[in-house]
Amino acid sequence: MKVGNRLLKLRKRLGLTQKQVAELVKVDYTYIGKIERNDQYPSVKMLDKIGRAFNKPLSYWFEAESEVEAVSERVRNRAMRMKKYKRR
Repeated sequence: MKVGNRLLKLRKRLGLTQKQVAELVKVDYTYIGKIERNDQYPSVKMLDKIGRAFNKPLSYWFEAESEVEAVSERVRNRAMRMKKYKRR
């Protein structure tokens, strides 16, 4: 999972806005949006800062996606495709 996707997922799970995350790490909220869209890759120092705000170790950003998450994502994508196909 890409860093931006991981940040987006974490932020939403905690019910925070991009602006709230930006205030926690003292950056502009547009920067958080760019990271979440994978338009900009933050430095290791910034990843550490964001991780500390969420009580996550630096390694959190680089951990492999769990098999359960990977399978869940594939099932979700397949269900979406089937839904679109049935509408035709």
